[in-house]
Amino acid sequence: MPLDKKGLVERARRAGSASAKARWKKTIPRDAKLILAYKRLTGAFLSKDDEISAIIFLKDIGLGPNPPEDGSVLNHLAIALGLTKDRVQRILQKAKK
Repeated sequence: MPLDKKGLVERARRAGSASAKARWKKTIPRDAKLILAYKRLTGAFLSKDDEISAIIFLKDIGLGPNPPEDGSVLNHLAIALGLTKDRVQRILQKAKK
């Protein structure tokens, strides 16, 4: 059954919507772990469970549990995650609200 132009547009719209939902579902857990990792690297108080999950996340993205020597935690996390420094800042600011 061939689709006309209107059918193709509707199909593409649904596919784009499904793709956006899938990306959004993946970023929620990553952002939560990113916030814990940032708090861990900056020296904020974390519960034992949160500290362990932050260390596991840091190891999963290829970083160690210690903060970088030059002190640029945002750059450190951004490079490891493949995000920009501004995007990491927006994630952290959203968490403060």
